[in-house]
Amino acid sequence: MNAADPSEPPAGLADPAVTLALEAALADALASRPPSDATEPFAERAEAVLDWAVALAAQPPEQVAKRAMALDACAHAGLALNRIVLGLADGEIAPLRQAGGGPPSWTLAGDLAEAYAEAMGRCERLRNLPASPRRIGPAPE
Repeated sequence: MNAADPSEPPAGLADPAVTLALEAALADALASRPPSDATEPFAERAEAVLDWAVALAAQPPEQVAKRAMALDACAHAGLALNRIVLGLADGEIAPLRQAGGGPPSWTLAGDLAEAYAEAMGRCERLRNLPASPRRIGPAPE
């Protein structure tokens, strides 16, 4: 993928299996490591998605609107989850430390986590996929 080419979204961005695998891997990493360490394996992919979005935003407004309207709920979920990865890596998003007697673990809450969960739930419904348990953001209804 050419990150500077806004004509096509990054491979796998709209693939629910790719997004769900990232959700599971990120949730597992947050359960066992500090957020700054947990995002490291996912940062390169998230940066490529961000580069694509920045290149898209630099296009004429009519092109941006056309391409944005072509993105389905699965792509929106992928965008939100990759944005969460970058926010965690940059310290812009602070996960909540879960209480408990064991080793420290973290969870995510907030608008972006909710937006991800909503878009992923919509993606699953529109593609007639079984609703999967959310590990980031609130559970689908």
